[in-house]
Amino acid sequence: MSTEEHCLLPDANIDLVFNCGDARLEGRDGRLRPLPPVFVIGARDESTRMVSRGLSRVLGVRFHPWHALSLLEHEADVRGCCTIVGSGLHALSQRVGPLLESGDHDAALRLVEGWLLARRRVARRAAATVEAAGLELYASNGGARVGALAERLGLSVRQLERQFKRAAGLSPKVLARLIRFSRATERLELDPGVSLTALAFELGYADQAHFIREFRAFTSMSPGAYAGEVRRRWPRDGSGRGAPRGEDTRA
Repeated sequence: MSTEEHCLLPDANIDLVFNCGDARLEGRDGRLRPLPPVFVIGARDESTRMVSRGLSRVLGVRFHPWHALSLLEHEADVRGCCTIVGSGLHALSQRVGPLLESGDHDAALRLVEGWLLARRRVARRAAATVEAAGLELYASNGGARVGALAERLGLSVRQLERQFKRAAGLSPKVLARLIRFSRATERLELDPGVSLTALAFELGYADQAHFIREFRAFTSMSPGAYAGEVRRRWPRDGSGRGAPRGEDTRA
């Protein structure tokens, strides 16, 4: 039975995951703990090691942070990796698991979609200002200025930060940093040979040194070292492509 090492990189999004297989997550104490049939990976600013053995079948749903807090309220702690969920998600996983095990992913997806749609009808909505600011941060690859966003929404920076943290679980500045980091890893996975200077400029970093400092802060490695790891794991073909887009290096 093969064993695979994975690295869950810092991410601005929140993932609801239904797991059918043997996967373990490393805690802060260095111990590997089994992942349950359903869990949530929250927005996080540090990397986490995961190990899987044998065949795993996984179904995941990705949320913007403010949507996750409203849809999964009372069902999961979305601030960090959660291994204990509420009764609703636990019951849902007992129905989804056998479908994943049998390979019926479409039926499993329909079950999860139906559960989420039912939750959406009764969930409290995030403030419109938070959603508008968050979507602008994603659209700008994390480059939108928080002060300018607050002014456009008729709020002070402090008011926007307070509303954002309450609705999304993190500040808009932290979200912007995570979005920009995610865009950087995506580009390096697509093209590990890309110029780091050009990429730093494209993503709005002050300069290449700023880009490298931010990348190291999240991964303890430079973007050049990360690109080298992509080349090692997914050697490029004649087209110059790096990691296949059907496979995410962050999981």
